[in-house]
Amino acid sequence: MSRTVNPLTPSNITTLRAALRPAARRLLDSAVDAASEARLALWAVGGPIRDTALARRLEDIDLAVDGEAAAIATVIATRLDSTLTLEPRFGTASITLDGDRLDLASLRGERYPTPGALPSVTLGATIEDDLARRDFSVNAIALALTGPRAGELLDPYSGLHDLAAARFAVLHDRSFEDDATRLWRAARLAAQRNLRPHPHTRALIEDGARWLAPISGHRLWTELTLIAQRGRTARTFALLDEWGVLAGTHPAFALSEITRRALRHRWRPLAPETLAATLLAPLPPTEATAILDRLDAPGSARQAVEGARTLLTVSPSADPDTLDRLAST
Repeated sequence: MSRTVNPLTPSNITTLRAALRPAARRLLDSAVDAASEARLALWAVGGPIRDTALARRLEDIDLAVDGEAAAIATVIATRLDSTLTLEPRFGTASITLDGDRLDLASLRGERYPTPGALPSVTLGATIEDDLARRDFSVNAIALALTGPRAGELLDPYSGLHDLAAARFAVLHDRSFEDDATRLWRAARLAAQRNLRPHPHTRALIEDGARWLAPISGHRLWTELTLIAQRGRTARTFALLDEWGVLAGTHPAFALSEITRRALRHRWRPLAPETLAATLLAPLPPTEATAILDRLDAPGSARQAVEGARTLLTVSPSADPDTLDRLAST
């Protein structure tokens, strides 16, 4: 169902372009040109629509195309002499130009064979099917940039209305059973966009920690890294702790008062190693090691935790700036 009357509705591609840095704007324009030349429908999906509606500058560009993403991405990368990364298994591609990134995906459907497994992907889906596979209502919005539906806004799960009410909701009750990394993403979304989960979604979140067990440590470390890179770590991890997600990840994982103090005034991004050190150095060594193992953390993170533990014995009030310097030595 299309939503056309909402105070948060972005107007058109001009609104999206205005929210982008110059390099990202070049990526978007090139994608529109390439899709138009190939007579393919191109959609801005999720984050660009959500953040434009919130009057925020866009960090990355997420697009979906009714065709082969790799082919369109190759055209873009060639024309802009930019960096191209392809993931054929999922029908996705990323193009990076001057530090800005465009993520392009073929429209697809997904099925989760078992809880926590990577999805089985079916390419050639409709945009409606593609939106139905997404995580939260505020990320299941699309704006047609090219093709016969150009200019049409799709909001089948009332994501814009949820944004207006400063909330978000899962699309179905098995969302966290299918992919429990969505619990981490829920906290990131809530903290960084000042949203709260719908009451029913909140109940599913609090029940969802039991589905974290089959999630690989590599995927969990990726989620921690994304939180570190996006900032607002104090609020994000406070929610993960409150919702039982940290304990569901590992029974010993909890926020210490030292960690809360260290992160309290740190809104900007951190190195993931520094964040790991701030989270885990105050914990008993055996528990910190077990959590690092659960997260499949790299050696650099383990070294940062050990260094921070040594530092805390001398200066219990050490802050993330101090740990930044420690992690870089």
